[in-house]
Formats: sequence, structure tokens, C-alpha cells
Amino acid sequence: MSWLWILLLSFTVISVILSLVLKGKNAKQAIKELLGTSKERATKFLNEFKRKTFHLIGLLVPAIYYYSLKYHFLTQFQGCLIVGTLAALSLSVDLLRLSSDKFNKLFQESPAGKIMRKKEINDINGSTYYLIGSVLTMIFFNPVIAIASLLFLDLGDLAAALVGISFGRIKIYKNKSLEGSIACFLVSLLVGISVFYPLHLYEYISLVGAITATLTELFLDHINDNLTIPILSGVAMTLAQWRLGIEIPLL
Repeated sequence: MSWLWILLLSFTVISVILSLVLKGKNAKQAIKELLGTSKERATKFLNEFKRKTFHLIGLLVPAIYYYSLKYHFLTQFQGCLIVGTLAALSLSVDLLRLSSDKFNKLFQESPAGKIMRKKEINDINGSTYYLIGSVLTMIFFNPVIAIASLLFLDLGDLAAALVGISFGRIKIYKNKSLEGSIACFLVSLLVGISVFYPLHLYEYISLVGAITATLTELFLDHINDNLTIPILSGVAMTLAQWRLGIEIPLL
């Protein structure tokens, strides 16, 4: 699985560089011409790309979890404790922010505050939900299933958002597009295959996880997907593991 982390690290670094470089009207015009889309879609793409790039920092959670367990730096319990502590601190900041208009306005001027969606200004931050979803996934599921579930969230949701904004034409549920859902499914499937490849019938558990992640991203929009995607994907892949009757070692 090491090659996958190298690929993801390279992707994250390139994304961060692009998010820093792509600024101003020239960037919007360049994206408009590159994607062959409207100015409005180019603007939305650029804003979402910067927000999602910041959220790629979340890849540190499954990456550190994987290498800590593989090289025995941490136990599963210790990993859960660390992420749980971060989730509690993030939730504390959110609760303080929501109880103080002054602190909330100050927080909005920070790098994390500037990429918040408007609906998050007076609600719990998506990053907090991500940490909560991460620790619950790490607690309840096999480490490899937990890592795959978090990667479905990090990368599948990213693909759905960027492809949907840029090329989404066929609406299938509210503002969600068929193109975005296909992107989410394909990316999640590739992630699953990369993670479970050495296992017997790896394609089965990968397919089950990818379908669950895609349907969750598409339909369960009334609950934050930072919670629903990893947890429901983890449940589905655990059921698939039981159905196959196999053990899933840290690969």
C-alpha cells in the first residue's frame, strides 16, 4: 500500500501549489478555458478546489494511522485516543465560536475560517465532523477497512464535488449530478482496489464499499457526509468481509 501513499502525497502537494497559484481573474479565465465551462462554474470550481485542497490535510489521519500501526509506533487504542482528543478540541473551538459572535468573526478571518461554507458559520465546522467521523470509524472497524473508508471520504467526495461543479449536467437528486456520482464511484472503487488488492475477492469488498460511499454522498445530504460516508462504508465493507469469511491484515 506504500505506493498509494506516495501517490496521494504527490497529489496533495500539487493541489496545494495549484491552490496558492490560482488566484484572481486570470485564474478563473484559465479554468474556464481549460474545462470548457461557464464563468460561473469556473468560479465555483476554483472556490471548491481551494476548500477541498485544505481538507486534503485530512489524509494525514489515515496515513499516520496506517504507518503507526504498521511500524508499531502506536496501538489502535492510542491512535483512536489521539484523534478523539483532536475531535474534542475542535468541537470545543466550535462551541466557543458559536457562543461568542466576537470569537466567531475572529475565527472567520483565519485560514480555516475563510474556507468554511456559509452554512458552517453558525454551525459545527466540517473539519470537526471529519475528526468525529474518523475516530468513530477507527474505533468500530478493522484498521484496513477504516483506512479505506476515510479515503473514500477524502477522495471520493472530492471527485464528486469537483466533477459535479465542472461538468455536472444531469441532475439526479436535488443539486447532485450523475457525472459527480460517477466520479465518486470510480475514484472510490480505485481506492478500494488499491487498498484490498492482495485479498481474495478484493474486487467484491471494493465494489461494495464504493457503491455505499457513492449512494451515501448522493442521498444522505441531511447529515454531514464527514460522518455518514466513512461509517456507512465501514459497515458495508465489514458485512462484505463477514460474507467472504476472510481476515483483513494490515497490508
